[in-house]
Amino acid sequence: MLKFKTDELEQEFQRIDNRLKVLLYSIAGFISYKFGKDFIITCLFRDTPGSVHKYWRGADGATGNLTKDEGDEIVKFINPTCIYGKGDKLTIFDERQRTSPGWTGPHFHVQVNPLVMSYLSR
Repeated sequence: MLKFKTDELEQEFQRIDNRLKVLLYSIAGFISYKFGKDFIITCLFRDTPGSVHKYWRGADGATGNLTKDEGDEIVKFINPTCIYGKGDKLTIFDERQRTSPGWTGPHFHVQVNPLVMSYLSR
């Protein structure tokens, strides 16, 4: 099930790119079906220059409720299935160990491209 860390995030969810909504529901469904766990959104809009969050095309989700193997399985399912742009970038960034600017702890960063179309493979 898709859940939100705060009520404010649940309200922000109404503003995000529709493709991102579909992607987040898909990830939540995968996690629920495969592992019987929830996917909790921890960040949507962020006014950081150059960030997809600023354009309502990025989301962060908690990973503390997932084992390493479960997290790895999610990444292996999503990135080859949901193509970002020309395939030169990732749809889901695994930030459970890798840190990026403004990193707040282990999480998945999920994004959709600025193009009108997103591609699914398989």
